[in-house]
Amino acid sequence: MRLGVLTIAAAVWAGCSAAPTPVPADTAAADASSGDAAGGADADAGGASPLCRAFLAGAALGALKGDKLGEISGLADSRRNPGVLWLHNDSGDKARIFAVNLAGALLSELALPGVQAIDWEDIAVGPGPQPGKTYLYLGDIGDNLANRKTIQVYRAAEPLVDPGLPGASQNLTGIEKLELRYPDGAHDAESLLVDPWSGDLMLLTKDEDGKSKLYLAKAPLQAGTVVDLVKAGKLEFGKGVLPGDALATAGDISADGLSIGLRSRDTAFEWRRLPGESVAMTLLAAPCVVALAQEDQGEAFGYAADGTGFHTVGEGKGAKMLFYRLK
Repeated sequence: MRLGVLTIAAAVWAGCSAAPTPVPADTAAADASSGDAAGGADADAGGASPLCRAFLAGAALGALKGDKLGEISGLADSRRNPGVLWLHNDSGDKARIFAVNLAGALLSELALPGVQAIDWEDIAVGPGPQPGKTYLYLGDIGDNLANRKTIQVYRAAEPLVDPGLPGASQNLTGIEKLELRYPDGAHDAESLLVDPWSGDLMLLTKDEDGKSKLYLAKAPLQAGTVVDLVKAGKLEFGKGVLPGDALATAGDISADGLSIGLRSRDTAFEWRRLPGESVAMTLLAAPCVVALAQEDQGEAFGYAADGTGFHTVGEGKGAKMLFYRLK
């Protein structure tokens, strides 16, 4: 049984464990038995799950190029474009995202016509309305003053990037606005996750005291109406099995749905998911702890689409593109 790292509301425990896309028995068995000793960049996870995987220290693949990529807050590895990362800046920028290669060179800038960028904080790739397609989810979910009545997540089918036209500008098309409302008043959040098994969307709040709250919007997610989020639990950063900085700044779920990652400014945490579990159930376990290299205002985290590790990048022009490869 998963033990109480995450406190789950009884109603959510009883009713929100969506059935995943079936995982082949041999794949599930391999994932359950192949975990290395817990740890990361020479970090020890203490009494973490035997499913923990070990990562090498973060290696710089390159650095962000140009003046447009100066305050990165969101990162996601493309599913349609191998070797391409989707990035966006924090609040203060226009409504746009960037496609960069793994060395940090700008491949394309995509504007979101008619969209307002209030405080974009995270980006995710996941399933959407049309089966077989992958979608971008852009989280306008920041709220430092906790005064927004609703927040927005923008969804669009993931576009192709032409590597032969470096730096090309284009518009992102087919954008849908998902309007979300918390059940208990406004919150600041920087972590957006989309479950590749169910299509559910989750937000994790950023709280100064480290007591972050998890909220859920179950799929299918309909545009054109306000979706009421459901409180699914809470995590306490900065102490116990979630050591280090107390601010939760990003999160992601691996493309296969078997790994859930969250980060603070100085530490990443990974949970290995069992077939049939909801995300909230998985977060009941003690996580695997990965010490992160020092970054300027680290707020970006994304699993590699091929499952070989995860990417981070800090803020500031010329920030290093770091990759933590599985041992």
